[in-house]
Amino acid sequence: MNSVPLELTGLGFWLALALVVISVVWARVKKQQMKHELTLKLLEKDQGVDTELLAKLMAPGSSRIQKSLVEQRRDDGFMGGLMFIVPGFIIVYVALVRQSGPSWPLLGFGAFVFLFGIWIWYGTMKEYNSRKEVEKDLTRN
Repeated sequence: MNSVPLELTGLGFWLALALVVISVVWARVKKQQMKHELTLKLLEKDQGVDTELLAKLMAPGSSRIQKSLVEQRRDDGFMGGLMFIVPGFIIVYVALVRQSGPSWPLLGFGAFVFLFGIWIWYGTMKEYNSRKEVEKDLTRN
């Protein structure tokens, strides 16, 4: 059984995985490089840089921004939704390009998985907006 679309799907999966890994590595290296460039520029200007500031800039992992609990929850919800949206999209694609014709049960399952991921994203954004409003009200008082 020679199935070209399924072979292309496998190739696309591995290319997407490689792209994600390369992007993460590139972003980390670029962030570290920018941190070092900032430190060099501060030292070149010689404006009396604090030793504490210099230590913070040079410390590994110092570039991490502390997020609030609400923002962490939003990021987790987005990742959770993405974990359903991408497989749902792939299942729908495979169901439509089969050699023997579209598979309606597989198409329905893929649509369900995709829409479930969208529902998670929507719920996450709704919760994030309501909690942000509560935080704004607390800071006003």
